[in-house]
Amino acid sequence: MTEGCFEPLTFGEILVDQRFITLPLPGDNHGHGGLRQAHYVFVKTHQSVTEANLGVPYGVSHGRAMNESRKVPSDFPNSMPIILLE
Repeated sequence: MTEGCFEPLTFGEILVDQRFITLPLPGDNHGHGGLRQAHYVFVKTHQSVTEANLGVPYGVSHGRAMNESRKVPSDFPNSMPIILLE
């Protein structure tokens, strides 16, 4: 298999309305719990947002997704590694 088969997708690569879970990142991931814990399922709602809900502009490209169970929107950097759910 090629190396590309082992590279995770990123949030920026998926389309609006696709479902995903996030992968843990190095560093402070308080609350993620690693890959052996339950995960929230998100649905991508916006390809691009320029600022947080508080009006703070982002320094890197972001999109927005909705938590399916809690119905809470979250912003994700386009570089965030994710697992696509089909």
